[in-house]
Amino acid sequence: LASCCVAQTDFADIRRGGSLPSASTLRWKYHVDGGDIRAAPQQASNGNVIISSLGGHLHSLNPRTGVKAWKFYSSELASSVAFLSDGTAIVGSYDRNVYAVTPSGVKAWTYLTGDNVRATPLVVVGDYIYIGSRDGYMYKLTSAGALVWKYQTGGAVLSTAAELRDGRIVFGSSDKKVYCLSAAGDLQW
Repeated sequence: LASCCVAQTDFADIRRGGSLPSASTLRWKYHVDGGDIRAAPQQASNGNVIISSLGGHLHSLNPRTGVKAWKFYSSELASSVAFLSDGTAIVGSYDRNVYAVTPSGVKAWTYLTGDNVRATPLVVVGDYIYIGSRDGYMYKLTSAGALVWKYQTGGAVLSTAAELRDGRIVFGSSDKKVYCLSAAGDLQW
């Protein structure tokens, strides 16, 4: 059984010169059906907390009360979520898919890769999505789930990509190499 909980600390008091409290106060706890929570919760643009679990559920919770706004099911969700500019959540899964879930909890699209997707997606300007898969590819997708390009490495891509200031992306692969690609998918180094 897995749970998610939120503890609250009055950071405003700390900024006013107060001290860090000796203990936080538990505000709420939410029981998550099925598998463990192995990915970091994220906050959506509407304020809700989005949590993925290995039980295959994506949960949207009110951050003040912990009350479920919606729950989306696929199969074993593996990554933390990233958000498109319209609030759509992008998440990877052990079922080899990348899922796009609208702010109301409805599946917008899926993209099938060659193996499980454990890396957290990176969303960049223009709502392009970079996400690695255990199949050894780094994928670039549009906000509609269409493939722009994919780049093959020598091993599984389990790490999350980082965007450099000039728009290039950097990520690691289990082939023990770090890759830098241009936005067009060309190897830089």
